[in-house]
Amino acid sequence: MGPGLLPSDAFQLGIDPNTQRDRMVEAIEVILDLFAGKRVTKKTEWFNLSNAISQLRPYSWPHPEICVASSVTPSGGKLAGKHGFGMLCVAATQTGGYDALGIKPTLAINARVTLDYPRVATSCLEAGWEFMGHAYEQMPVHKVDDQKAMIERSMDTLEKFCSKRPLGWLGPGLTQTYETPDLLAAAGVKYIGDYPYDDEPTEIQTDHGPLVTLPYTVETNDIPMMIVQHHEAAYWTRKCIDTFDRYVLEAAERPKIMTIAIHPYISGQPFRIGYLEKVYEHIAKHQGVLHWNGEQILHWYTASKAGAAA
Repeated sequence: MGPGLLPSDAFQLGIDPNTQRDRMVEAIEVILDLFAGKRVTKKTEWFNLSNAISQLRPYSWPHPEICVASSVTPSGGKLAGKHGFGMLCVAATQTGGYDALGIKPTLAINARVTLDYPRVATSCLEAGWEFMGHAYEQMPVHKVDDQKAMIERSMDTLEKFCSKRPLGWLGPGLTQTYETPDLLAAAGVKYIGDYPYDDEPTEIQTDHGPLVTLPYTVETNDIPMMIVQHHEAAYWTRKCIDTFDRYVLEAAERPKIMTIAIHPYISGQPFRIGYLEKVYEHIAKHQGVLHWNGEQILHWYTASKAGAAA
């Protein structure tokens, strides 16, 4: 949750930006009481509750995991500290961890980030990370009114920022429609991560040529493991290590690709980041392992396929 960073968005909704943070504090107090099953009577300048009660209690106890967005002002951090929430800092990032490992990962990024948070995007670009299309802004692809225009706008925006057109695409929440692969291929996308059905690249046919499906994961992905299924970070680490060890055995016969999907506001938490480091510490003990991003895997796959056909 968060108050909203852009005043322009607030004005479009008829909200005074100067009231957003105070209202966020008011709202969360009421929401927590409702989660706890309390009846709430409260009147403010923007809402009026009389003996209100939640009709559906949360499955998670005492409430779903809550993360507060924070950027420039301390309001988000104060709220997170008061209630023990996680904190998502959307306007700052640190690339030092991957720099130290010599890894240049693939970044699934909403194209709008390059405009709204250029410092974040610039930091990743200067670190040599691969930018992968992830819609223009975070919303399900099948809910977009004009999917073709959104895809083209996303790709054009990222191309302008990166001085090269992205090769990959990952739909928010892996969402798409039957038309999405055709529209992506028409926009210049060469690989997609929306099909987590294999640990090796495959191809699907579109009206504009083949689209390579690179391995993606929901099994070694911190959102399904820690946020949806509520596993502890140590379990996620064990699962990553066990997956890697199995792939090492199978790689004696053919190359294997292990995908690790992380989100800074989850795995980057102080109480979780050590478990991510343990994964890379284990991998570093093995010879013959390459840390490649999506673009590098794509080039390897297409070159291998061309060599096999020659």
